[in-house]
Amino acid sequence: MRGMGDVSELRRAGQRMISGSAGLDPPPAAAYAGGMKIQATPGRVKAARIIAMAADAVQIGGFAAFLPGYASPFDDVLDVAVGVALTWLVGWHWSFLPGFLIELVPGMDLIPTWTAAIFIATRGAGKAEPEPEPEQEPMKVITPRQ
Repeated sequence: MRGMGDVSELRRAGQRMISGSAGLDPPPAAAYAGGMKIQATPGRVKAARIIAMAADAVQIGGFAAFLPGYASPFDDVLDVAVGVALTWLVGWHWSFLPGFLIELVPGMDLIPTWTAAIFIATRGAGKAEPEPEPEQEPMKVITPRQ
């Protein structure tokens, strides 16, 4: 047999559920923002640029095969894969969206949009940090004796 204390605990639990403080709320968006930032290291930037240039080379070189026809779905799969790879390597950048939308237009594969997008997204990123200059001792002033 349950006592009166159990009922009040159930009532409080129900009120927490209604008010949304039952501990089931997701963490605030700020908690995710820090974890989603990707550090663009020189290696990641170089890999992303190589992938973008290779994808554009395949699309320009295989333009006749990628014309609307039997290989057109492969072109779309290539664009999605490149977009995912670039985002995974250097993080999301606004320049990927126009590049992706342009790639969906038939015949626009002759424009190296992925290369342009990744160079815009990574300009100034992934640079090797300059080596600090070694500290020098202050110069001593030597005057000749007279």
